Amino acid sequence: MEQSIFVEYATAPKVHISAIIFYVVYLGIMWPLAIIMYTKSGLLLGVNRLAGRRLSIANVLLVSGDTAMFLCWLIIYFNFFSSNSMEPAYENLSVAPIGIFSTSMTMSLYYFYLVLFQKAKFNNDKWSTLTILLLIFFLIRIILHYNPLNIWINMDPSRQDPNYTAWLRNVPLFIYGLGIVIFIMFESKKEHQTQTEQEKKSQRQLRIAMIFLVFSFLFYAVDIFFSHKIGSRYIWMTYTFKTIAYILAAWYMYKSQIANLLKIPVRSS
Repeated sequence: MEQSIFVEYATAPKVHISAIIFYVVYLGIMWPLAIIMYTKSGLLLGVNRLAGRRLSIANVLLVSGDTAMFLCWLIIYFNFFSSNSMEPAYENLSVAPIGIFSTSMTMSLYYFYLVLFQKAKFNNDKWSTLTILLLIFFLIRIILHYNPLNIWINMDPSRQDPNYTAWLRNVPLFIYGLGIVIFIMFESKKEHQTQTEQEKKSQRQLRIAMIFLVFSFLFYAVDIFFSHKIGSRYIWMTYTFKTIAYILAAWYMYKSQIANLLKIPVRSS
């Protein structure tokens, strides 16, 4: 959420309760799920263990960044309402870019770990031409985080100008993020004759997880590229739907690459 809505929702008494409840529910679902994914992935064997561990780390990173943003949001909120002024305490908003930077970095790493997952799951953990290209765009994305011209937060909600620095640093994310999601969907479609029904079910669930990530990109695109044209309430709606898509994606990742694979008996050589 790289727009003025971060400020507005941290300093608006009419909406702070719903925002806090939303974050608490989201983090209350994602943290246990991410921890369960990480611990149970250690029970898998061989390639499945490596792939499952990388998926779990991706989700731990994602929820860690969102936790950092939530804590920054709470700092702004309590600083604002602890004062007697009815105007936003903009001097207390210095922590906002920290939260936004944190969640932006962890989201970048989230999709990079999907690249590492694809390597382990479908390519014997080897780099292919495509995954090297995705790595390059990931590195460009990371470098752009340190652009001195970056505008991390709009301090004036009345302004309707596009945040071109947000566009610049998010274009590489859309390229390598959507690229790896589509690549995983394509790879999981390859069902070999040696696969059991349980393994085929696992691949179908993995594709469902990737479909939810595609939806999350659609909602994120509205937030990044069109937030200057739509109201804050609609931005909040897109952010909410994007977050729900991440929860559902994490659940299907867990079901497909950890829970279901643990049910498959080990084949004797």
